Amino acid sequence: MNTIIFAYGIVMIILGISGWMLSGSPTSLIGTLMGVLVILGAKLSGTQSWAKFLVLVPALLIVLSLGARLPGYFSLGTNGEISMNVVFIQLFMWVISVAALIYYFTVFKASDAPKA
Repeated sequence: MNTIIFAYGIVMIILGISGWMLSGSPTSLIGTLMGVLVILGAKLSGTQSWAKFLVLVPALLIVLSLGARLPGYFSLGTNGEISMNVVFIQLFMWVISVAALIYYFTVFKASDAPKA
């Protein structure tokens, strides 16, 4: 099991639950579901080649969906409509997902490359 990807999944679960507790929005639990998929992908990636997609797809979905919504979150946070804590949780979730994608394409996926 890849420890860095496993840690990313754990952090996503924690951020999803804390975002749900702060905002009360069930959509914050999507981060928790993505974290579970990432942990499952990290666990199975040693034996199943398709399991690496369980790491790629959740990180990509979070980057694309939260990336589109972050400007709106910042305006809602500065207006006081939502807590800035929720905004920072969403921002941190996006940043670590971008880092996970970079790690996926540079290290994690490269571990499957055939050795010469």
